[in-house]
Amino acid sequence: MLRVRYFLLTFVFNVSLLFAYPSNLEIPQVEKLKQHISFLASDELEGRGTGTLGFWKAADYVAHLFQEYGLKSLGENETFFQKFLVELPLHPQRENHVFRLLSANVIGLLPANDKDFLDKYVVVGAHLDHLGYGGQSSLDPQSKEIHNGADDNASGVAGVLETARVWSQTKIKHGNIIFIVFGAEEMGLLGSLYFVEHPTYDLSKTYAMLNLDMIGRLSEDVLTLFGTGTALEWDEVLDLINSKEKLSMSKQSSGQSPSDNTSFYVHNIPVLFFNTGSHEDYHRPSDDVEFIHYEGMLKVLSFLSETLLYTTQRYEKLTFQETKDPHGPGGGGGLPYFGTMPDYSFQGKGVKLLGVNVDSPAQRAGLQKGDIIIKLGQFEVTDVYNYTEALRAHKDGDTVSIIYLRENVQYTTQATLGRKSE
Repeated sequence: MLRVRYFLLTFVFNVSLLFAYPSNLEIPQVEKLKQHISFLASDELEGRGTGTLGFWKAADYVAHLFQEYGLKSLGENETFFQKFLVELPLHPQRENHVFRLLSANVIGLLPANDKDFLDKYVVVGAHLDHLGYGGQSSLDPQSKEIHNGADDNASGVAGVLETARVWSQTKIKHGNIIFIVFGAEEMGLLGSLYFVEHPTYDLSKTYAMLNLDMIGRLSEDVLTLFGTGTALEWDEVLDLINSKEKLSMSKQSSGQSPSDNTSFYVHNIPVLFFNTGSHEDYHRPSDDVEFIHYEGMLKVLSFLSETLLYTTQRYEKLTFQETKDPHGPGGGGGLPYFGTMPDYSFQGKGVKLLGVNVDSPAQRAGLQKGDIIIKLGQFEVTDVYNYTEALRAHKDGDTVSIIYLRENVQYTTQATLGRKSE
């Protein structure tokens, strides 16, 4: 009976959300998005590498705008900054030989404007850092050019800034909204991990974390949403919102991904990670401003604002759920290295490749962007989840048979897992 009552109440609230969405919420401006991305992805910032002058220029830029929009500082010492140290080993056998870099999260609070929502918080976040001049994380490792990271993740930061501006001007009733840009994400989600371990507010009052990472390349209106299984209510709510937004949603239930939402998910907070897909410029110097799809960003931010409206006006918390969490296929999480970049928005049978790492086992086996893996060893591959399990069943040095489709023609090849080019 209680469950029936819950769903009736949820249905009534959701229908009212759909048909009474306030028209006085300002639409984000393309010119503002261009202004932010053009600065954050400019050569002047030299790729926003952790600890660099370019990163700190970007952090100051965000803090200045948070102040301009009237957000309250939620960092340390009444500033917008939460600083932390990143330690890098100088010698693999000497743990105390480290090089320290200073990074920071930039945090602003838009306080609740209704007494019913004073103890309710929603986090909107994006990572600020990128790869500088490349290095080990670059997919063009021989390049010494600036990796400007226009999509990854100047687009997400621009989305946070424009959402903060729009919501700071609205009179719509809402709970507390915390806007954060994180440092050192590219080094292992370090900024968001530091934040959840040293929160500057009561983390237990968080209703949801909404993460923007690479939202600048919307193609064929496909919006990928990770974390849809982390709250009982998400599927119904997202379907309702999309009945208005009319995007092609690719739902990924897992709360764990290679982005900052993971840090909140492991603290039992429902998450959504907004993403418009990877591309061949990912982690390369070619990820630049001229390829950003601004009209597509407006669609993503409209979807985000609808989600914010729902989460900031809830009287009860979302029902958190643990999810089946794939580790990135192709290395990490105890998997042997293969070197593929799956297309999480692909909804067919198998795993479609958005990219193949240079000099990886996958590339040496002849796999290319666009190939669809349908079998790995003895395992049928239907989606990214059992693809992960298929890799997990092997170890470094194993030679496995790969069956894949290329332009609807089936091919077979062999790959030796675990040989990562230095």
